[in-house]
Amino acid sequence: MLRRYRTPPLIGARHVHTLGQVQRPAESGVLSLRGADASSGAGIAPVGATKCTGMGTSEWSQIDAGVALTVGAIVVTAAVRKLQRPRAFALTLRRLDPALSSRRALTVRFAYLVAGYELIVGSGVVVFRGVVGFVAACGLLVACVGFLIALARAVQQSVPCACFGRLGRTAAGGREIGRAIALVGCSGFLVVQRAVNIDANAGFGGLAAAAVVGTTFLIVTAQIIGAAARPGVELPGAAASAAVAESSSLASMVRRFTGYDNDLYTAARSRRP
Repeated sequence: MLRRYRTPPLIGARHVHTLGQVQRPAESGVLSLRGADASSGAGIAPVGATKCTGMGTSEWSQIDAGVALTVGAIVVTAAVRKLQRPRAFALTLRRLDPALSSRRALTVRFAYLVAGYELIVGSGVVVFRGVVGFVAACGLLVACVGFLIALARAVQQSVPCACFGRLGRTAAGGREIGRAIALVGCSGFLVVQRAVNIDANAGFGGLAAAAVVGTTFLIVTAQIIGAAARPGVELPGAAASAAVAESSSLASMVRRFTGYDNDLYTAARSRRP
């Protein structure tokens, strides 16, 4: 009686016997393990398969938070300083538009209006997300573009900048223009980011802190480049106050670095006994 023998699989076929099942190799040339590991989903990834991941929503949310915090803090600071000294900003408005020269009360009220608008959009871009945060970012962009247009006119007419409620000892120049351009760019980024990720929440972490540092560095660098390209014209009677700002102290160096030293009011107040 002849016995029937099962022919063993060829070595070249590379069949895999697992718990009585025969599994042929995958088309990619890599064996796929089944049977005991099927329930756990374990297997061998195809050769050359690489997991490529870019920046996700959480990373962009952290960058958004850092940029919004920096720009919002600058705009809120400008608003608070205008509320403290609205007449300084009102004087700049009258110098920019001769039609307002005889309407002092109107320019003071307009200064309060501008300061209130800055306070709302500057704080709103930091606090809110979603649709409200997107609207706040759009409002911030409008404010920064308005700053840039007003500063361009101030540079043309050699009028000092009073965006922070101070009368500068020099007319508006490249430093203020550079800062305004950087603010427009940052606020434009916030508008695009929040339009794309409208449902993203605020992100906090190391990337947000790095965004704060990077945004601050960008704004300061823009001020330095602008000041070197077009220095502000020195106004009459500002030579005495310039000597006060010239100091080797760390505080004076920081004021010159950030542009805070360009202030007749601060210099005059520091000379008081």
